[in-house]
Amino acid sequence: MDAIFERVQFLARRVECERIANIIPIHANVWDVPFGKSSFDCIVMNRVLEWVGEWLVDRSPREVQVKALERCRELLMPSGTLFVAI
Repeated sequence: MDAIFERVQFLARRVECERIANIIPIHANVWDVPFGKSSFDCIVMNRVLEWVGEWLVDRSPREVQVKALERCRELLMPSGTLFVAI
């Protein structure tokens, strides 16, 4: 899942070329995820958390980052894992 459509298109093409069956590229962001609570056993935020603070201009960057992490916690199963890379 990526908020930038061009990256989703790139991944879709790569998945097609490499004939990968278990990846479904989705265009969405952490605020508008097309999944319910406890949908994932693993979430990877690679180079996302440091930028998410700019997504909501009416709040401080730290507040937005905390909100994004809370949203990830909602999406994770109780025994799920969140990987964050900055």
